[in-house]
Amino acid sequence: MPDDHHDLDHGLDPDPDPERPPTAHVLEALEVKRNAAIGLGTGVAFAVILFVLFVVPGPTRAEPIYYVGLAFVAAVTIGGSIAVLLTIRSAVKLSRELEDADENDAESTKTR
Repeated sequence: MPDDHHDLDHGLDPDPDPERPPTAHVLEALEVKRNAAIGLGTGVAFAVILFVLFVVPGPTRAEPIYYVGLAFVAAVTIGGSIAVLLTIRSAVKLSRELEDADENDAESTKTR
């Protein structure tokens, strides 16, 4: 009797460490580490550009340390937003791949 549950493998490499928690598999599939690195790099670059454009050229009203704090907030906000958007994109892509794989499985079952 065929197994009615759908496994999420769909041709992906089997996990060499089956003891890993399921959350680790999800984070890896959604490329969260990569997305966070891209977001962090982009956020820091954006904050540096803001700092160089608005603080370095001329006198400021407040102490420069306040602007460093503002640059940090800008870096974290932009970086986090980019990481979330990239992770959503990865989730949509993975969802479409799994949907296509399910459709292919259904078609191959019908032809048998």
